[in-house]
Amino acid sequence: MKLAQIYAQATRPVFSFEVFPPKTEIAYENLKQVLPQLVGLRPDFMTVTYGALGSTQERTLEIATSIHRQFQVETVCHLTCVGASRPQIDQVLDRYIGISRQAYYQRLRAQQRGAERDVQIQRLVVEVRLRQPRIGTRKLHHLLACPLKAAGIKMGRDGLFDVLRRARLLVAPRRAYHKTTDSHHRFYRHPNLLKEGPGQIVPTGPEQVWVADITYLPTAEQVAYLSLVTDAYSRKIVGYHVHDTLQAEFVSQAFRMALKTRRSSL
Repeated sequence: MKLAQIYAQATRPVFSFEVFPPKTEIAYENLKQVLPQLVGLRPDFMTVTYGALGSTQERTLEIATSIHRQFQVETVCHLTCVGASRPQIDQVLDRYIGISRQAYYQRLRAQQRGAERDVQIQRLVVEVRLRQPRIGTRKLHHLLACPLKAAGIKMGRDGLFDVLRRARLLVAPRRAYHKTTDSHHRFYRHPNLLKEGPGQIVPTGPEQVWVADITYLPTAEQVAYLSLVTDAYSRKIVGYHVHDTLQAEFVSQAFRMALKTRRSSL
């Protein structure tokens, strides 16, 4: 975490401790014993000095790394440039950052180019979404192939997903179903006579066993429900009714229709 972030997120005065790297082994051991007490005071971060003209530079990074790994406290290393040549400073920075100075700036430039590319892609997506608000990423990847190519941007489908995810531009999927069954109720549950087992009923002709079900029909205004009664033997729909609620009086209309069209006697 950067110091700017620590100050920006602080809800109380920010304070830190500054550690001077010991020059002797005895002083170094004493520092190891004192560090837990300092960390116990909950500093926001700790700094490790570089010493006059870099006199203790060898232990600056060592102590800072140890504090961060052992106590999970943000640490800052000092760097004194007085009396040091540019190659020497570059060498110290390489040790601090963990990569070469050249690679560090190359990574910064690549990140900047990537951010500019993402902004350009987001603008193209927003333009398309003004006309088609619910268009998904896969279709966007197809539609934007020519504009991206004209802008010199190479972007695969998965990469486009990542860009839109970071920008929170992914379309949230709509619920793909409506609940038409409630198994947790206070009414009596009749046994399933068609279930495999010793008491299973197997129809040998039409109009012996009817099977009822409810599904939904999406419309431009709202969802409509369709109640069906199907003959288990012939698979013929013998009764149906379309309604806008799941009230029993509407659902039973499909059963009444099936009774009216029944040909055999009760």
